[in-house]
Amino acid sequence: RNYIKTRKFLPYVQDFLQVYPENGLVYLATDSSKVWSEIQQSWPISDRIIRQSFVQGTSPNRTAAFELGISPHRTNIEALTDIRALSKCHFLLHGWSAMTEA
Repeated sequence: RNYIKTRKFLPYVQDFLQVYPENGLVYLATDSSKVWSEIQQSWPISDRIIRQSFVQGTSPNRTAAFELGISPHRTNIEALTDIRALSKCHFLLHGWSAMTEA
């Protein structure tokens, strides 16, 4: 797997939102608190991005959610919620993620 920097995704997201200017939303499924912080601070369209707001399994580095010491039940619920939300998406763009590759 290759690690792709967050900023590399912005042009694709902007193109998607141009096609759906009125109701286009982007669902962000990530374990990375760093990615979410970067998007909030530097993406001009951060208000069009939705995600699970109460995720406990987030990490500031590449540590997987299940390695953070959080209840396996909790991380499984969070992962399954992301999978369900992603299954409703019309377009899937992903980077370094075992979940999206599964």
